[in-house]
Amino acid sequence: MAASSGAVIPAGLVESFKRERAAVFLGAGVSVTAGLPSWQEFVAALAAGLGIEPDQGGTYSARMLLNAPQYFENRYGRRMLIERVRGLMEAPYVRSASHDLIAQLPCSLFYTTNFDELLEESLRRESVKYDLIVSDEAARIYSARSGCQLRKIHGTISQPNTLIITRNDYSHFTLNNMLTLDVLRNDLTQFSFLFLGYGLTDPDFNSIYDYVVQAMGRMRQTHYICVPSMTPLEEQDLRERGIEPIDLSAWPGATPEAKLDQFLTDLVEATSDIVHVRRLFGGLQPRQEVPVVITSRLHELEQYVYFPMCDLHVAQSVSRVLGLIGCTGSITADHHALARYDEYIRQDLVLICSPFGNAFTKRMFEDIDRIVSNITVRWRDTGRDRLIQDIPSGKTFTADNPLEARGYPQTEYALVARFRNPWARDRRIFMLAGLNALGTHAVGDFMSDPRNYDQLSWRDEDCAAILEITYSEHDPYNYRYKIASVHSLTRSADAVPPAEEA
Repeated sequence: MAASSGAVIPAGLVESFKRERAAVFLGAGVSVTAGLPSWQEFVAALAAGLGIEPDQGGTYSARMLLNAPQYFENRYGRRMLIERVRGLMEAPYVRSASHDLIAQLPCSLFYTTNFDELLEESLRRESVKYDLIVSDEAARIYSARSGCQLRKIHGTISQPNTLIITRNDYSHFTLNNMLTLDVLRNDLTQFSFLFLGYGLTDPDFNSIYDYVVQAMGRMRQTHYICVPSMTPLEEQDLRERGIEPIDLSAWPGATPEAKLDQFLTDLVEATSDIVHVRRLFGGLQPRQEVPVVITSRLHELEQYVYFPMCDLHVAQSVSRVLGLIGCTGSITADHHALARYDEYIRQDLVLICSPFGNAFTKRMFEDIDRIVSNITVRWRDTGRDRLIQDIPSGKTFTADNPLEARGYPQTEYALVARFRNPWARDRRIFMLAGLNALGTHAVGDFMSDPRNYDQLSWRDEDCAAILEITYSEHDPYNYRYKIASVHSLTRSADAVPPAEEA
């Protein structure tokens, strides 16, 4: 899949995340973006106290990456080694954009060999509940996966007795953590793994991956690893091991860390529904209840209220996507909302159906016509035609009369819009409606898939888009249509700010 940067994300990886069958495995390179040391820098800090010089290229060999921590422990003891590790982990660091992006992926399984707790911080910021597993004992407790899991197979800094650091630790790891490795082996057959922050010589990556993969044989899934660069021989070797390499040099950025962040940004855009919902419904808070005001009808004979199917279709789609960001869409009849009009117009609102049918929306637009407002679209019914008018540009979008459809191509329009509430500056009005029932049905289908939202430009607080729908038969409950284009309606640069009061 082509990313915004022009680089290509493997389609299989995108599909695995969309199906929630992908897992992320983090190495030290991801934490480098927050200012923590890489594995090379960690070993260099230990080697400095031992008088061990790096190789001619200024780095330490794969063998020394394991030996230096062992030598340090041999000379100074385990307590001093742990204190040195703590000191390196507690060095000043910044909030990690990489971890924040990883926490936004549609993923419920994370592995890491990192000691730091940056991912935990990011998951909490995203309100993701997770089980933390840092030992074989914890692995037995959480053997049945019922939600998001973070498995720190080399321990965590807040539990020093769990850390795997030295050559001896690695050699005992496979004996003392058989259940952890069994679970990992099983997960590698069930999920496509994305390895991030590992160099091809990292002992963390090679010791674990090779041990597990050798036992899997042909049952393994396709896995992926992001690398800053690679030679043709390294690329061939990775594929022989069942790993598809992703060359980060194809992504823009002045540093490897910047390139990784751009890759993760593109991956989130390609896979996460939540990021698109947040973009459209920006400003809503988790656990907020948002009124979704829809048209209601009174059954005259039996005296009960019902909702038109097209409006209810949109309301249900909106309620579902609001749930993705922890909000609740409270479906409310327009006449009920009208009875509490002064209270409702000062809230965040979702309005479904135009003033042609929705009594609450009709009154609100009548008031908007009398005040200075940032809402720059209007609904018009000339008696023959229904149209949407964009006031700043003077454009009009006129629907064909659906009753005149006789198998010939017809056009319908619908509005998807977000505006600052003219009666409350910190609130928003979301308008979702068609000129006719066909258009409202189309809005419901459009809203049901958040990935549609990336067709829209939501950089401005006040923004709107017109959906153009084509059809040939008038049947609002059984028809075929397509969204032919998206027209952005932008507010004029000198538009007046919203009024405080009606």
